[in-house]
Amino acid sequence: RQALKASQAELRGPGRGSWPAQELTAIRTSVQRLCEKHAALQMEVVRVLRRELAQDAIVVSGITNVAYWANLAFPVLRPRTWVTTSYAASLGYELPAAVGASIGNPGRQVVVLCGDGGFMYGVGELATAAQEEASVVAIVFRDNAFGASLYEQLTRLQGRVAGTRFRNPDFAMLARAFGVQGVKVDSPSTLGDALRAALGRRGPTVIEVPMPTLAAPFQVPPPGSEDPQ
Repeated sequence: RQALKASQAELRGPGRGSWPAQELTAIRTSVQRLCEKHAALQMEVVRVLRRELAQDAIVVSGITNVAYWANLAFPVLRPRTWVTTSYAASLGYELPAAVGASIGNPGRQVVVLCGDGGFMYGVGELATAAQEEASVVAIVFRDNAFGASLYEQLTRLQGRVAGTRFRNPDFAMLARAFGVQGVKVDSPSTLGDALRAALGRRGPTVIEVPMPTLAAPFQVPPPGSEDPQ
């Protein structure tokens, strides 16, 4: 309590940035170009999300490749609508966080971006989502691996793969076993229709999306250097 009071005294209202608008625009343009160059497939998903979601929709960014890129590229239009732990590798936090966000914000759209590995850490929370009728949409990107670690092994570690590939359940069928709507799409390009339908239903939905193992932003070489081999 004492620490919080002391902190409150130091925080003199909301801060305001002093960066010139022109510089901010240049930074945003540079980041967008970087994302489009190195993550075209992930950016396709980002565009689908922004097109289908309301401005006040809450998006929980999990520990997975698409979410890593979305941290950089997803247009956040309202305060407190983007939830992320950044690169903290907190696998499993995302589904419970999204269920809580949905329960705490009834009537608002809540979508969570999950990797298959991270989703399995917290999959039991589907029971909570079903019990509470939380209208949360869990998008599970499946590459049958801990993708960032596998990518490191395939590139920087010259293909020495150990402990990063695994066998997944059928996520749509698993969702239905919990009493949750389960959907499977063929590719990221067909996500839009499934997401739109899920947002129009009451209660939780799991959408399984196949995704290749791709480089995360922190695995992209800086400008002027060569891609890892």
